[in-house]
Amino acid sequence: VNTTMYSSEKILQIIQKEIKKQGISDIELANKAGCTARYILYLRKGERKNIGIDYADRMLKALGVSVVLGQEREEP
Repeated sequence: VNTTMYSSEKILQIIQKEIKKQGISDIELANKAGCTARYILYLRKGERKNIGIDYADRMLKALGVSVVLGQEREEP
């Protein structure tokens, strides 16, 4: 099984790229993701260097993006 493991920093980069690509407002994304617009602003401006798994999950779902978190293992 070929998978890609993403670090917190890489996931944050993906989120920042998608926010810019989609042109979604901070308020709209905050409402979809269940967080504050200020938190989105920090992410968008790069003022946060990492992101927790819970917030990453919410942001990715709100943006309609899917990533693999971890490595899958084949059964022996």
